[in-house]
Amino acid sequence: MSELFLRATYYLKSNKYFLLAMLVSLAVGIGIIFYINSVKIETPSDSSTVAVPKESEIVVIAVEGTVEIDKESKGEWAAVAPEATLSENIVLRTGEGSSAILMGPAGDLLVLDQNSAVKFTLIGSSEITAEQIYGKTYSVVEKQDGKTYSITKDEAKITALGTEFLVDMPKDSDSLSILVFISNVMLEQGTLKQEIAELNKASLNIKTNQCTNSLLTDTEKETNKPFLALIEKSQGIISVKKEAIAVRRAANNSNSVTTTTGNTNNSGSNSNSNGTNSTNGNSAPAPNPPAPTIYGKYNATSVEGIVNSLVLAYDDATGDWTNPGSGYPPAGVFHYGPVDQDNTYMGIRDGRLYVKTTLGGTIPTSRTTVVNDIIESLAWNIIIDTDGNTNNNCFGSEKAIAFNIAYHENGQIWYNAYGWSACQGTTYDGFQPNISGTFHTYNSGIGKTSAVISFALSDVGISAGNQVSIKSWSEAESNNWDHYSFDESNGWSSWTPAEI
Repeated sequence: MSELFLRATYYLKSNKYFLLAMLVSLAVGIGIIFYINSVKIETPSDSSTVAVPKESEIVVIAVEGTVEIDKESKGEWAAVAPEATLSENIVLRTGEGSSAILMGPAGDLLVLDQNSAVKFTLIGSSEITAEQIYGKTYSVVEKQDGKTYSITKDEAKITALGTEFLVDMPKDSDSLSILVFISNVMLEQGTLKQEIAELNKASLNIKTNQCTNSLLTDTEKETNKPFLALIEKSQGIISVKKEAIAVRRAANNSNSVTTTTGNTNNSGSNSNSNGTNSTNGNSAPAPNPPAPTIYGKYNATSVEGIVNSLVLAYDDATGDWTNPGSGYPPAGVFHYGPVDQDNTYMGIRDGRLYVKTTLGGTIPTSRTTVVNDIIESLAWNIIIDTDGNTNNNCFGSEKAIAFNIAYHENGQIWYNAYGWSACQGTTYDGFQPNISGTFHTYNSGIGKTSAVISFALSDVGISAGNQVSIKSWSEAESNNWDHYSFDESNGWSSWTPAEI
């Protein structure tokens, strides 16, 4: 041991300049690491004390790099920090390598990319209009009845329909691009008025009024990821503010919200001695439920012209309940009307697959209690066989789409539409959905006896004229049972997709 120590001492003495260089390099390296960690999006340090956006203000959530405002449009720029508020007609701009996240009174988000500038010409809880002077912005808008969110440039107006979308307006250019990632937007300029669908792009020349439309390319589908990454960095602050906004909205609506319950399509008593499980309409809302707020992937714009053109794909008789493999009450599933499938109609329009399922009961408008069970979610699932073999993996299918409504304890209601473009194993369980759809709520969804969804045809992977086989099931989940209620279609049905 002593010999090893002496050898080490001799080595250090004879290599002191090398050691000194190593120490200097280490110090520089540590300094660089500290510097890199210091270059972060600037956000408030204490999320418990963040301000709630007032109904006439925009709040700055986070800034990175050079972000400035000009309060009186006089070219007098001043740096802006998180928690700063913007009133109408204040211009905000970002510099090279910079970005900013802004939140409106209703919780909507506007993210500015580098070298971008906007001016809010109208700010209110029910209406926001932002003029995009130049650059690139990403909007995350939650659809609410009576609320309007618009981006303008000269005479062009882009209105969100419950949407995530990107607007690209290069400086000193007449070209405007709109990329829609979730739901739809409405584009208007002069005599031009058109709806841009999910995963589509519109390119507009604001001088000539010429507009071209196309599906998003694989590369364009990735362009929202930097914006989503910025939002994710500030998710803690965003969540705190949104929760406070939801509380304020619930308080404002508390005197006007009415609660209805799902219809049940049965008679008899619950879990009686002969083994029949049914509910006789004795459903009631949970005690003192908060005012519901709607979230998720949905669009409240009317698509009745499309829905009324859909053709019957298959008919499933009501009242034909099924016990799934597990997770259901010992006496069998309960007979819960809102998941009792009846008819399913399908069709193709404008590059999208539309599906309407009619039901044996009304979808609840709030979290409800039926005897001893709180209904937490309703789900409808459709699997699609494209290779003619219904005996292979994933229940015999190659693709699947699903849509559900979730009722949260805090009063929030979430619409979701999602799916899998390919079978990746023996089942779809354990694999993340890789396609996204839209739940259409104009005349379906909560308070109605039907559900209407749509998906981009390219995501679903079917085409007009090529026959497929389809099968479906629906289910209700309660606080006690994964499959409180369950209904499965009667085997496979053949369907040939067609334009409508």
